[in-house]
Amino acid sequence: MSNKIKVIAIDMDGTLLRDDKSLSDVNVKAIEKAIMKGYRIVFCTGRPYAGVAPFLKYFRQTETEYLVIQNGGQIASINPDETIYHITMDKSETIHILDALLPLDSGLVLVNESGYFSVEQEPNRFMQMDADIVHEKISRLDISAITDETKTENAMIVNEPEIIDAASEKIPQEIIDHYHVVRSQPYLIEIQPKDVNKASGLRALAAHLDIPIEEFAAIGDGLNDLEMIKEVGYGIAMANGNEVIRRESKWVTASNEEDGVQKAIEHIFTI
Repeated sequence: MSNKIKVIAIDMDGTLLRDDKSLSDVNVKAIEKAIMKGYRIVFCTGRPYAGVAPFLKYFRQTETEYLVIQNGGQIASINPDETIYHITMDKSETIHILDALLPLDSGLVLVNESGYFSVEQEPNRFMQMDADIVHEKISRLDISAITDETKTENAMIVNEPEIIDAASEKIPQEIIDHYHVVRSQPYLIEIQPKDVNKASGLRALAAHLDIPIEEFAAIGDGLNDLEMIKEVGYGIAMANGNEVIRRESKWVTASNEEDGVQKAIEHIFTI
């Protein structure tokens, strides 16, 4: 095991998973090899727990493992199953976002522990597609149903890429100033609390594990991976990744269609 790296954080979509959302045996075996060598493996993803759970059966956990989900807004442990860290937005923050973004008429989704909710409209096909990918149900939500008990994990603008292109230019500056806004997929923009991102989630996990963040490596492809790629001791970009991610990383591995995660893990062994 490398003396420098003790934890490997791995993004899922566009990184661990192929474009068809399948998981290769090559990547599974590489992760199991890393675990057997003593590395801690952490899936660090924008997905909710429901979107990660179906893949856990492919891996043998040798000790308590952790998931950094909702783009760093939540840390969940596996065996035992419990939440270590969870950042949400309250009713006033949720209404603030809706008041600012509903006039864009671009399709808004709220995410909480109960599932996905399309605000003030029936889900469009991109909303349904995204919900299906992460194994969540989606239904319509009227603003009047939002209560003081509402805890929003994530707000998303979800629609066809051309509409998202236009919406990204019209997001009010007050939203950009007060929240963390990132276009994580061509068809969606995510809005979360200002200081919530994958790097903040990994910092919280590092404190929980009492392992310096400099002893973490991270593998990712999208703009929602940027903060963690820059924060950890060794950031690795996928060949299919965003140009900014590739530029900010210390090493570029193969694409998600070419078992890039396996190659990245083998590279980490040599550090």
